[in-house]
Amino acid sequence: MTDEELVSQFAQLNRGMTDMDVINLLGQPNSQIQGVLESHSGWGEQSAMWIRISPGEPYSQFVYLTKERELAVWFALVNGTWKTALKLSVPKPLSVLS
Repeated sequence: MTDEELVSQFAQLNRGMTDMDVINLLGQPNSQIQGVLESHSGWGEQSAMWIRISPGEPYSQFVYLTKERELAVWFALVNGTWKTALKLSVPKPLSVLS
């Protein structure tokens, strides 16, 4: 898949898609991160979240890299299934991955 195709497919992601839906659409991520949201963090409560993630709850993140962007998809665990909670496209100079 070209970078342009990946960005176009990324734009089609929407609230509540499962992790497998995302892999079927975008392919395997360049990186996958899982953790538990820190107890003092309000990050998962921000208004941009499609599904809120409260402090102490698990999260998962897929990262897809293009030449110019980092495409990140965050997932919340809902009834035992990872559901898309947020998608974010970041310019590569601001990316934490290379």
